[in-house]
Amino acid sequence: MFWSLILPFLITLAMTAVVIIAANVYANRQQWRPIRSFLLIGLLAMIGFVPSCIVVDGVIAPLRFRNFHYTASEEILDQRIRQYFPDNATEITVHKRRNGFNARYKIEQSDLDAWYGDLLARTKDVAAYPGKPPTTSRRAGSDAEWVKYEGPRQSDYGGFDIWYLPDEKRAVQEAADW
Repeated sequence: MFWSLILPFLITLAMTAVVIIAANVYANRQQWRPIRSFLLIGLLAMIGFVPSCIVVDGVIAPLRFRNFHYTASEEILDQRIRQYFPDNATEITVHKRRNGFNARYKIEQSDLDAWYGDLLARTKDVAAYPGKPPTTSRRAGSDAEWVKYEGPRQSDYGGFDIWYLPDEKRAVQEAADW
């Protein structure tokens, strides 16, 4: 749930440590009282830590959470995406979010069915809620018949749904993790 805040936290922690060390070296060279300067610098660091985390997150989040384009699924390096992504997908657009991703891609239905069957077999003993067999229905805002693949869910309800349009060999995937 809070994985997306770990990187800004670690960057801010490292920056704060560097600032504390540099400020104490400066204070020592200025012959300030060591205990008093250390306490003042430490207090300022504690007060500024959370705002610094927010600023660091604001700088790096647009680089981490955005649209990514791939020609094939092998190019996707993020394991949070790869764990729920079909191997033979092409023309991929992934919109990465803090708590999951949305993706659009092209894939043959036979490849999607084979991958989905393998995934269900691999996760049947470890998933809190096993995936369901594909069903056909209309998706909101569309008159076409879509095939819905409701993937396995973790105990915290992290998982995915894939909506597949057979006529266009196009899939829309919505995944969430906590």
